[in-house]
Amino acid sequence: MDESQPKEVKVNRSGYLLERKKKEKFLYNNFHSMRTIGITPYKKTKPIRPELGDYEHVIFALLFINAFLYLSQMSVYKFYRLGKIVGYCSAAGCLKVLKIKDLTDTIAKTGLLFNVFQNKQIQSAFSKGWETNGGSILELVEVNKKEKKLKYTLRENSCKIVKTIADRYHCECSHKPYNFFEMGILCGQMEILFGGTWDSMETKCVGVGDPFCELELYLHEGEISPKVTPLPKEEYEKMGDALIKHIIERRNKTTEEIGGLTPISISQSVNYLLLSTSKGQAVASKWVGKVVGVKMIKEAKIRTLFDALECLKDIFLDLRTGILEYELRPEAITVKLRESVYSSGVENIGMKLCIFLAGIVEGGITEATKKEWIVTETQCTANGDPLCEFECKSIDPDVLTKLLLG
Repeated sequence: MDESQPKEVKVNRSGYLLERKKKEKFLYNNFHSMRTIGITPYKKTKPIRPELGDYEHVIFALLFINAFLYLSQMSVYKFYRLGKIVGYCSAAGCLKVLKIKDLTDTIAKTGLLFNVFQNKQIQSAFSKGWETNGGSILELVEVNKKEKKLKYTLRENSCKIVKTIADRYHCECSHKPYNFFEMGILCGQMEILFGGTWDSMETKCVGVGDPFCELELYLHEGEISPKVTPLPKEEYEKMGDALIKHIIERRNKTTEEIGGLTPISISQSVNYLLLSTSKGQAVASKWVGKVVGVKMIKEAKIRTLFDALECLKDIFLDLRTGILEYELRPEAITVKLRESVYSSGVENIGMKLCIFLAGIVEGGITEATKKEWIVTETQCTANGDPLCEFECKSIDPDVLTKLLLG
């Protein structure tokens, strides 16, 4: 089998439709950011996070996804499906603010569905939503009514960012297509705008040397069948290392800016959707976060507890992940996190959502002190608490006392 070719994995259509509707309703009702994701490109809204604003740096969002793909390469199909749910939610908001729901419903019933793609007003609004939300510069380049297919080009997208960073840090990857998440988002948006089941494949990609990425979308009545290509574990590791190198150089102000901002709604929804799949997902999230934290502090060449906490504080603030503060006591370290990227504006859903960040803290201080630490998320605003809080305890009960006394 040619490993370079996209693989088609079928997903039960009825199960997907049930999941999509259920998740869309839950996210809309409980996540403030998901109620505004389709509105902010066209209308000013009050920020959920007063200090950091409602955008995070795309580098951290990419690091999060890449960390999970390092753990399980087949998660690429899960991220595609989650992308469809995110796209479904974002387009729902767009329909409301632009007041075009009746128009799209009418077009879908007339059988003239593909005529709408030639409407410049609708395409302009669609492209504006993508560009404003940091998705990419999106352009419709082909409408094939006979085969029920569309072609879009993506420029300045996540794939371009990953390739730029990989090239800068001499990360020798195979440069296979990397737009699985954007493919899912775009298909999800088509499904709520025009009905039916949409899937896609990537026909051109910056990663393989093309000047832009190109996605072919197709309308069909069968099972969900994305055509995406998981990369080998080693390549996700190389990409993750390159992203971390860039993050540390950003902190040290020794590199040029790469990438921009993306709405927190995307990370919030994906993080929740992952954690809600099973209890084991929380363990996985903590583990991949710990791997990231270890590599961050190792790359920064930090060897003390205080410097590690300050480093993570700077990184979280720089990437708009959250505002971190900490208190050292003889028995434990209390880390408080305000305006968390994962829980800000979330109703009390009885969950702790910042487990990935707890893992980063755990890995960071473990690497710096060469002592094993356990970091537990004890409070979260998504669990009805006033703020997010982590308790950090060392397996060696005297380690903090020794550190505090010098």
